[in-house]
Amino acid sequence: NDDSRPITILWATQSGRAKACARRTIRLLHSAVGITADNIQGQCSFDDFGADRFLSLGYNQQQTNASYRSSSNNDSGSDSDDNQQKRLLLMFVSTTGDAEQCSTIQSTWSKLLSKSLPHTTFQNVQFALFALGDRAYGPDAYCAAGRKVATRLHQLSAEPICPLGYGDDGSLNGGVFADLDVWLETHLFPTLQ
Repeated sequence: NDDSRPITILWATQSGRAKACARRTIRLLHSAVGITADNIQGQCSFDDFGADRFLSLGYNQQQTNASYRSSSNNDSGSDSDDNQQKRLLLMFVSTTGDAEQCSTIQSTWSKLLSKSLPHTTFQNVQFALFALGDRAYGPDAYCAAGRKVATRLHQLSAEPICPLGYGDDGSLNGGVFADLDVWLETHLFPTLQ
């Protein structure tokens, strides 16, 4: 594996399933892709990580906060395709029964929705997101929280590295963990290898 970027892994969970999916993924990242523990950051809920710290993931290491806030476009490096400069964010987001965000992402989510954020906030970030839900709640509510997070990150210029993953709590094939394994093997791991 030549991609030695640090990976920030975060979850939003009510019952603990998203956290369990994140932990399973971390174990499999070591064995399947060869990513070491040194490369993995975060490993906590969004709000434990902190909303401001989350937003700062988008800062280019060379940019100061002042030039970031002015979001100047005269930075010649901003169009660079050098993935080494982009941060990698891996997220696991559960949806509550009322199709809302979990309590462990509330403050981060409200900051993410701020209209004052520049549309380039996450231009230095690539992400993968596994959304957890239950199809029994209907198509609009199914994995709604994860879909909203992915959409908002995309609006703020973050780039998805693979299709969104969907974990169905009520699935007969082994629930969210079976869905997670399929997503990891089919989409995430091939992208990281």
